[in-house]
Amino acid sequence: MIRHFFDIRNKNIKNLFSEFEISKNKNFCEKYQNSYPVISISLKKIKAKNWKEMLESFKIAISKLYQGHKYLLNSDKLESYEKKYFENIILRNATETDYKFLLEI
Repeated sequence: MIRHFFDIRNKNIKNLFSEFEISKNKNFCEKYQNSYPVISISLKKIKAKNWKEMLESFKIAISKLYQGHKYLLNSDKLESYEKKYFENIILRNATETDYKFLLEI
């Protein structure tokens, strides 16, 4: 539900919350509803026998997640270095350290 409320890609489902208490707070909804890129990922399907296999599966999963937010590459919300990092994740060219960092944030 949180993803549907905040995700910028879901602007056409605002009425989904019309029967919930949150919809009574018009100012909050106008300010925050469908205003943010939301990350939602499950890693439970990643099965691997070793670190290398796990890392490759993780790269694919994260790449797909970032592809869903590729509209940010045309946004003024990201600096040029952030866009380059973003593209490296999509293309699965980021370093192993980059992927370890993604797990920490």
